[in-house]
Amino acid sequence: FEEQGGLVVFEAEHYSAYENPDLPRAWCLTSASSTPGIVPDPDPPHYEGASGGAYLEGLPDTRVTHDDVLTNGESFFSNGGEGPILTYRVIFHTTGRWYVHGRAYSTGGEDNGVHIGLDNTWPDSGHRLQWCSGKNNWTWSSAQRDSGGSACGVEHTIYVDIDTAGEHLIHVSMR
Repeated sequence: FEEQGGLVVFEAEHYSAYENPDLPRAWCLTSASSTPGIVPDPDPPHYEGASGGAYLEGLPDTRVTHDDVLTNGESFFSNGGEGPILTYRVIFHTTGRWYVHGRAYSTGGEDNGVHIGLDNTWPDSGHRLQWCSGKNNWTWSSAQRDSGGSACGVEHTIYVDIDTAGEHLIHVSMR
């Protein structure tokens, strides 16, 4: 992927590397022609509203609500790089602060976050990208959980700082 006009856009399913695929949860592709069949997955497929008709989902989806069991390293990964990781190679022409906006379909209060990394590091500015509003819809967010004293966070608080032009690795780690 390459920055064009101050913007970088990529689809989750077009990753260049996938790390930690053998953990209790995995990134699974869903489309009209490919449904993972992994249980539990309490919600139906959402490919009709997905860009390009496909998306990645963390499965099995064992923690959707606050009442579901929270097991760190299994149903939850509290830090970037602990869960399954997708990596994207991106060429940046412009240095500086880059705000990350992600589009996701969240159904509950607990299946709604990822961590963002840069060049094999996990900066605090990329921890806990959170989707609170727009449940049961495809929704954009750039809010960091707990920024501004709110569990839902404040928009435009997830970012990476690009210090040099050239190729960098952007990582998305399951939360």
